[in-house]
Amino acid sequence: MCEEIKLQSGTHVIACGNRASYRYCAICGREAVALCDWKVAAKQSGTCDRPMCAKHSNEVARGKHLCPEHQQAWESWQRRHSGVTAPAPVMQMDLFSAT
Repeated sequence: MCEEIKLQSGTHVIACGNRASYRYCAICGREAVALCDWKVAAKQSGTCDRPMCAKHSNEVARGKHLCPEHQQAWESWQRRHSGVTAPAPVMQMDLFSAT
């Protein structure tokens, strides 16, 4: 997004870039620190994206956070699939490292 700004000297400046977008926890209204990563096929982003504060966000894996509602769904899934082990994480290759 670009915005034209008029300086005191009369000069016009055009400033472009992303504006800081503060989100607030959907549960309590505090400043959000994460968005829910639960998969939701009906949403364009593919995830729930509910904003959550540190108190209401539960990190279930590195970089993966769930809102309280989807934390319950995750725990329910784990109970139903107690004998199933999750696949090992895929290792990322560093294409620029020296061998």
